[in-house]
Amino acid sequence: MRVQNRNLQFLIDSGSSNSLISSKLAHNLGLKLERATNSNPLVAASGQQLNVLGKAEMTFHVKGLITVHSFTVIENLFPSLLIGDDFLRKNHAVINYANSTVSFYDGLVVLPLQGYNSCNNCACIHKTVCIPGYSEILVPVRLPKSYMGTEAILEPLANNLSKALVGGSLTTVKDGIGTMRMLNFHPQPITLKKNLLVASVAFPNQIAAITPFKSFVD
Repeated sequence: MRVQNRNLQFLIDSGSSNSLISSKLAHNLGLKLERATNSNPLVAASGQQLNVLGKAEMTFHVKGLITVHSFTVIENLFPSLLIGDDFLRKNHAVINYANSTVSFYDGLVVLPLQGYNSCNNCACIHKTVCIPGYSEILVPVRLPKSYMGTEAILEPLANNLSKALVGGSLTTVKDGIGTMRMLNFHPQPITLKKNLLVASVAFPNQIAAITPFKSFVD
């Protein structure tokens, strides 16, 4: 989903009556906050009461579909954007567990369901980098702090949000930094911003087998 010209990842929670957004993300998006007045308390699945700051309206762009929804703003919320039952019902959502998709308005828009990605479980761009048109470069990526190996296998995310093609790689890791090969197939330069999520991370010993690539070009 795109909000304020930004691609956002969200968590679908059909057990939540309200759709929620963190106060930090609401601030970063420049959303107008309407302060809470006598709102009913919200409680997390853990039993902890959430600190409700107010409401904020967001306009979503999803594959040509534009929808506006009011989100409850919560302090220190993680994940930072949660789609609840109110949003799902309003937009006629259907969750299909068989093919891992969620559709809106009788299949008008269909989105894949994927695991939640963050800098805590993925490799992300270490420093903002510009790739010239029709060029391929090695880009430094930062691995999660919890990764302690000296080598890593990096696989492109299924929901690649960059404008570059990302190649899987086996990379050495030094001080938490590895490298990935990325291709800009556009004529104009593109910029990959710091902290952009680009790859999942696996220890080499977690891979059962690797099939060598064979080129059929003479």
